[in-house]
Amino acid sequence: MFNINYQIVRTAVDDFPGQNGFFQIECNGYTYGENYPSDIADKLIPDDLYDWFTRIVDIMLILRQRNYVLLSDIESYNRWIEFVKDNEEIIISIKLSVGWPGSQCIEYSLPNAKPGEWIGQKIPVQQFEHEIISKAEEYVNKLFSLSHNCEEVVLFAKKIKNIKVKYE
Repeated sequence: MFNINYQIVRTAVDDFPGQNGFFQIECNGYTYGENYPSDIADKLIPDDLYDWFTRIVDIMLILRQRNYVLLSDIESYNRWIEFVKDNEEIIISIKLSVGWPGSQCIEYSLPNAKPGEWIGQKIPVQQFEHEIISKAEEYVNKLFSLSHNCEEVVLFAKKIKNIKVKYE
């Protein structure tokens, strides 16, 4: 099972309404990230939700071309989410490794990595892609419902639409 859970939390520092919030992935009962009840979420410092969505969509696209990719948790100095494509499965693990000078949020190797909170969770590729596309589309629709039409969101919406057409 692979699920993406998210909450939009409006803050005074948002570049646009819906930019920030909480993002969580769930793999076979294991979770990574945060998801809080609304009354608590409003009192906490949220993550850049838009960034999480754009990066997880990029990970999905990369896995169509490559078999291995890592996503840095931008809120942590040493946590990475490892994605390994093995035939029709995606194997997801949390890895620990301190970034190095010049490291990016998406990498293709991770020196000195150690196992994190959970490892080796297998997800069918089709379920992985379906969940990412459907939740990204849902998120974009929520951004538009918040009366937001900035160029960045419009471009992301077009990207999701193009991916959805190719996926179906």
